[in-house]
Formats: sequence, structure tokens, C-alpha cells
Amino acid sequence: MKSTRVGASLLALTLLVSGCGNADLSPEETARAFIAAVRSRDASRVLERLDATTRTHLDRMAELATDRVGGRRVIEAHELFQVVSVDVAFDVSETELIEQGESSARVKLVSPAGETAYLDMVREPEGWRVSMPALRDPGVANGEAP
Repeated sequence: MKSTRVGASLLALTLLVSGCGNADLSPEETARAFIAAVRSRDASRVLERLDATTRTHLDRMAELATDRVGGRRVIEAHELFQVVSVDVAFDVSETELIEQGESSARVKLVSPAGETAYLDMVREPEGWRVSMPALRDPGVANGEAP
């Protein structure tokens, strides 16, 4: 009986720790996890790293896509990434925290070839998440002010 309680306690602790582990990641670690998910083409993991506002927008886009096919099949948000061509060749050799506030941060990504990219991060209850305004507003992707 005692070993059952200890085993159950360890299992509960393991589930608690694994479920909350993402909240402990720094903005840089979250950026690296996001890039790893993109490179592995794991759309579900990519979605997990996006902020709630971006995920909500992608859910709405998936609903619109479902409507456009006449509801013949339900299109999920993660499927939207399968349509978009993403450069998975972008490797990150270095990350640098450019700025960090209480609820936002900016991370610089540097490739082995010296190319740079930036990720804007927001702090949510679950931890740091990648904010992608270009997914929510195409004008931002074209350099227009949000």
C-alpha cells in the first residue's frame, strides 16, 4: 500500500513538473524551442509556442478554411502550416536577448552564416510565447506599421 502511494505521488509530481516546465523557459530558450519545432515541421509544437492572440487568429483562419470547403472536412489550425512554405534550413547558432520587460521580450537569432532574425516574445501564464503579428496582420509582414 505504501509503495502504491509513493508511486502515485511520484507520478503526480512528474506530471505536474512536466506540465509546468514550459513556464520556466527563458525567452531565449523558448525561441530555440520554437525554431526547433519549425525545423522539425512539427506544427503542433509550433502552435504551442505561439502566443494566445496568434493562436486565436489561426483558429479563426482554420474556421474560414473549413467554411470555404463547405464543411466537407474540418481544417485545424496546425494544418495551416502545411500549406505555408517555411524555410526550415534557417539554423540558429546563437541567440541573444535584446530586451526584456515584465511581459515582453525580443530575441535575436543568428544563423551560422551570420544571417539574423528577430522574435518578439510575450509572457503568458504558461510562460514565454512567440508573438507573430505578421500572421495576424499581413500589412505588418510588408513593413507597414501595425
